[in-house]
Amino acid sequence: GAGDDIVFIDQAIQATSATSPGDVLSGGTGTDTLSAATATLDSHATTTTVSGFEEINITDEHSGSLDVADFGTGITTVTLAAGAHSGNAGDISFNAGTSVLNIKDVNDGDLTLTVAGTATTDSLTINLTDSTNVDVFSNEAITTTEIENITLNTTHAGSTATAQDITTLSMTANTGGVTKLTIIGSNALALDAVTANTIDASGATGAITQSTNMVGTASGTNVLKGGSGADTLVGDTDDTTNIDGNGGNDNLTGGSD
Repeated sequence: GAGDDIVFIDQAIQATSATSPGDVLSGGTGTDTLSAATATLDSHATTTTVSGFEEINITDEHSGSLDVADFGTGITTVTLAAGAHSGNAGDISFNAGTSVLNIKDVNDGDLTLTVAGTATTDSLTINLTDSTNVDVFSNEAITTTEIENITLNTTHAGSTATAQDITTLSMTANTGGVTKLTIIGSNALALDAVTANTIDASGATGAITQSTNMVGTASGTNVLKGGSGADTLVGDTDDTTNIDGNGGNDNLTGGSD
């Protein structure tokens, strides 16, 4: 219909064949959501009878390989209603262009995120939509490939400020691209290790704390910029990094170049 519809599925969508008309799902207008358990969505065959959906909601802990293109090129948003599974096998492949990942509960395992195509301008915004005042990232790792721009919003839907902690955030661009991590939001964020050409936390009000050096590029100049909090920023140890503490009483460590 014309509203923001949610369709729940509990088994694989059947394709059209000589003996079966298959399953036909049309979201219509509005922002429409396909909602299912990870086992139903993961490693799904590419569908040709699903259209008009913009979001996928995974109802339990994500633990397999989801390719959103299996459900149409219009899918731009994925919501992890129960976070990632502790098995560290939560993979998501997004459509090319601009996408959103909403994490609604604690990540108990690592996430691996990628995007279709060969463009060098793909972007992903990661939002914390949990409302229970917890560390959603839970000291787990995030690895992204072929996504050049990541925006990480540390503000969650809870009422109490809660520090967030990511053990490793590693970004790799498509050939010819450069990686940029943008950090915004009010919650403090601890990062054990970051691989990116640019880290821009100028939109963050919570303190940003790096426990080890960023890993940038040897072929250009890396950029590291803090927010308005009392940040601890550590540049690349052996490649040029321009560091700007921005506001707050910051602790800055440069490299050898």
